Amino acid sequence: MDELTKLRDFRADTAALDAEQLDAGARRLTEQIRGTTPARRRTAAGDVLRFAVATGVRRACLAGLTAAAVTAGVLVALPGSGARDEPARTLTIADVLDSAAAHAAAAPAKEPSAHQWLFSREYGCMATCGTQEEWYRYDGNQKAFRDPMAKGVRVLVNDFGPRVAPAGLCKIVEDAGARPQETRARLAALPTEPRALLEALREDPYFAAVSTKIDKLPASSPAAAFDRVVVLLSLTETAPPRTAAALYRAISYIPGVHLLPRPVKDAAGRPGLAVESTQRAAGHDIRSTLILDPKTYAYRGLRVEGGPWKYSSARLGVAVVDHPGQRPGGPVPPPSSITVRPFTIKDPSC
Repeated sequence: MDELTKLRDFRADTAALDAEQLDAGARRLTEQIRGTTPARRRTAAGDVLRFAVATGVRRACLAGLTAAAVTAGVLVALPGSGARDEPARTLTIADVLDSAAAHAAAAPAKEPSAHQWLFSREYGCMATCGTQEEWYRYDGNQKAFRDPMAKGVRVLVNDFGPRVAPAGLCKIVEDAGARPQETRARLAALPTEPRALLEALREDPYFAAVSTKIDKLPASSPAAAFDRVVVLLSLTETAPPRTAAALYRAISYIPGVHLLPRPVKDAAGRPGLAVESTQRAAGHDIRSTLILDPKTYAYRGLRVEGGPWKYSSARLGVAVVDHPGQRPGGPVPPPSSITVRPFTIKDPSC
């Protein structure tokens, strides 16, 4: 019997709480912990949070437990080794993902203009560690990055141009997200019911081919479904809020996915709530871990470990800017520092 699925189905008709309701509940629980309001009746959630404070649980974990308590109404504290940083566990993974969905649904829905740029800054570790900054023009025709070998500011712009190219030439087409405007339109057209959403992602070639950090997995496998959703969650600035919320909720419908009982650090060393999927690839057990911000539940990073695979990432910032090479709130790079390079490949089949 799959108790998690039965519990999830039982709650399927219950509307998720919005951010305002979550914050209000969190304030009430915090007041009870601090003793600033009369404790007329001790709730299960209040007892758990008092236990967490008394045992020195990290504030980041406490924030995650508070929001989950408001969503589910009940928390279960499972004593661990007694270590100072040992957190309590939330009741179900669905509670955390419902909270993540509520926060995602409350995000601004304004869409960038075609010639604005989506800026992202990420710290990643594979063979080595480093920070990567990228700019994608919203219409998908250009991608920019700073030349790491240049002493001053030098911005390189790869010009993909429209998909249609002259005979004998092919435009380079990258994965979902490389053309943000198209990705948003495709995401907006997806169903939001969790099972239907997972099926659509599996059946649509645009999403089914989403690459992962591991060897190609069967499109129908739970591991592939998890990796596919995680990649799309890293593009949530591209997705409409309601679709981003649906992606979070869909994770709890993927078999074998579970919430870890303690925080996991992203590549930048920041602890976050961790949702994990274990998969078998090339004779190895591989763990893929989605890391969420413990306060906002937003996508924070990814860890992949097992066998020859070891990768971790940390999202450091995302924003919409008006120029390639421009950082949020920063100056516009001078035109002399920008080099545009056309990107096509020769292929008689085009």
